[in-house]
Formats: sequence, structure tokens, C-alpha cells
Amino acid sequence: FRPPRSKHCSFCDNCILRFDHHCTWLGNCVGLYNYRYFVVLIYSSTVFLMQCLYVTGCHFGQEADDMFGPDYGFLDVLWVLSEDTSSVFFFLYCLFLMFAVLLLAVYHTVISLQNLTTNEHVKNYYREGQNPFDYGGFKNCQQIYCFPERVLPEGDDKIEAGYLPFGSYSDGQSFDEL
Repeated sequence: FRPPRSKHCSFCDNCILRFDHHCTWLGNCVGLYNYRYFVVLIYSSTVFLMQCLYVTGCHFGQEADDMFGPDYGFLDVLWVLSEDTSSVFFFLYCLFLMFAVLLLAVYHTVISLQNLTTNEHVKNYYREGQNPFDYGGFKNCQQIYCFPERVLPEGDDKIEAGYLPFGSYSDGQSFDEL
């Protein structure tokens, strides 16, 4: 028996519920229990890299202001960039990483709105466009990020489970009395 949307990962040698992908950067599978943390990592990395680009740009502007006064021009900024090559390399590095991580964040936002996993999207599991797990953008995000363990029932065959206990299995006896 294999639960729906689960997969055996050959790298980890584990069965992963709601398998998304095996992340070689993290050295771990991303699935039911850690997908939301993975997405938070991607979003926070994107914001961090944007802040790095902003601060580095402000640093270039401040250097140009210190060297040439408040009326500096484009050629003055190029002169500052030629003088501070390590910051230029850092800026380009952050720009490259931000572009890559931003694409990853947009991709995971789109597949989350469709309630797909990376594995299902790449392998095109639902070719006719009939994803049985798609409940609309809001409910999909609610299920993935707020209640990943819950299955949202819909349709005519919906079964509601109660939370009241059935009672005791021991007819009132305990091991201490035996």
C-alpha cells in the first residue's frame, strides 16, 4: 500500500508523503512536513538578496557622493565602480543569485496555487488538466501552508469524521486490577 502522492526517494531511501523533490542543496527530500519551510527559505532568500542589492547600490551612491559631491553623474559612478571591484563582483553575484531564487519562488508560488508538487508538474501527471487535488488558489494555499496533514474532502462521497472517543476497549478494567 502506498499513500496517494507519495514516492520512494532513492537518494534518502525513504517513502516521502506528498513528495515534491529531493533537494541536493539541502541534502534532504522536500515533502509533506517540510515543504512550507522550504518555500519560506526561498522567499526569505529572495528578500535578503534584494536587500543586499539595495545596500550595495546605496554604497556606490554614497561613495560617488563622497568623491564628487551631490551633483555626481553617470561617469562618476562608473569611476567609483572601477575603484571598488570587490563590491561590483558582490553586486553581480547577488544579482545572479536573486534572479535564480526569484524564478524558483515564482515557480513554487504557481504550483502551490494549483496544488501540484514539483514531481507531478515535471512528469505531467494530470495531462487532461484535471488535477483531483485542486480546490482553488485560496484553499490550496490553506491546505499546503496551514494544514498540510489534512485532506480537504469535497464531492458527493464526502465523509465527515467525528472527534468524540468511542469509549473504553477494556470494559472498565485496568492492568492494576488484574
